[in-house]
Amino acid sequence: GANHTYINGLCFFVAMDLFNYTDAMVNCQTQFGSNNTGKLFEPRDASTSDQVIKFAKELILPSTSQMHIGIDDMATEGTWQYATGGDLVYTNWGGINPNNGASGNGEDCGETWTGTTWNDGLCNHEQPSICEMI
Repeated sequence: GANHTYINGLCFFVAMDLFNYTDAMVNCQTQFGSNNTGKLFEPRDASTSDQVIKFAKELILPSTSQMHIGIDDMATEGTWQYATGGDLVYTNWGGINPNNGASGNGEDCGETWTGTTWNDGLCNHEQPSICEMI
């Protein structure tokens, strides 16, 4: 469909429905068939990250620039990991991020931000998300 794309040999899907981070993870699991073959997008290199986020933003703008991606520091504050486990091998934080929220309100879930950069956002924020086929 129009919301799917292949980039660098991987398949991605932009979920337009609004979910919090946990529900977005669950939603991604079934976007490529019924066998839990999907996950939130886990950016592992600049080329893939930039292209996937640009593709997603072409579909989603101007409604929002924020979409859930599969990184979080829920387990240990300040230690960002992929949703499926493991330390980040690539980062593209925007500006002063990750800053855990200007008021220290606990921004523990990764999201797209300005351009192709990332922000630490609120896990309970309901917004679109980017899924990746496993």
